[in-house]
Amino acid sequence: MFKNRAALAVLGVLVAVILIVGAVLLLRPQEETSVDALPPADTAAPVETGAAPDGLPAESPANDSCTNFTGYMDAPARFEVERMGVDSPMIVVGKDADGNPGSPPLNAPYTTAWYTGSPEPGTTQGNVILSIHTYSQGQALGNDLYGKQGLQEGTGGLEEGDLIKISDANGNEVCYRYTGLTKVWVDTYDPASGVFFNPDGPPQLAIMICWDYVPATKDWDSRIIFYAELIPEGQTV
Repeated sequence: MFKNRAALAVLGVLVAVILIVGAVLLLRPQEETSVDALPPADTAAPVETGAAPDGLPAESPANDSCTNFTGYMDAPARFEVERMGVDSPMIVVGKDADGNPGSPPLNAPYTTAWYTGSPEPGTTQGNVILSIHTYSQGQALGNDLYGKQGLQEGTGGLEEGDLIKISDANGNEVCYRYTGLTKVWVDTYDPASGVFFNPDGPPQLAIMICWDYVPATKDWDSRIIFYAELIPEGQTV
């Protein structure tokens, strides 16, 4: 009988200790979530509505505005079409391995490249050559500039008179107005035609994207070239 009572007493003490420890743990302030608890980059949570990846058209574009600085720009950093909400990072490229003007990396759908073999943005003569990607399934800046997915091609993109702004890291701006486009078929393109390479013509952007994708060859049959004329130096629009 005595041994049973002693055992019950020990058991009661153990139960009391467990209850006290549990209460302490419940009342202890919770630690902040560590960085390791966040999803990895390739499985991160989707961007919230209204936000956009770098360069992707946003929901509410700002009002058009640009102050054209005097001079030219040898290190452009941003390409903007404010009406469309486009704000694209820019890189500087030379020729690719085949001797053609370079382009953004294939995994950079919303990046714009300026080709150094053409005039600098802001110069008062010639075509400033830019290249932008188009994806066969959409979701690239070239698709947005020429026409939104689900709409007839050539609609829903750039409109005549759109303000295009190029800026550098110092906040200098070069301003252009979109004037129109032309389609060039690869098999009939003449490099001497001046539609793309033209260092002696009027000052304008010549923005090239690929178009008319052919699944059987996994290649593009045409190029779209967008033109935008330079707004005079020192003018605010």
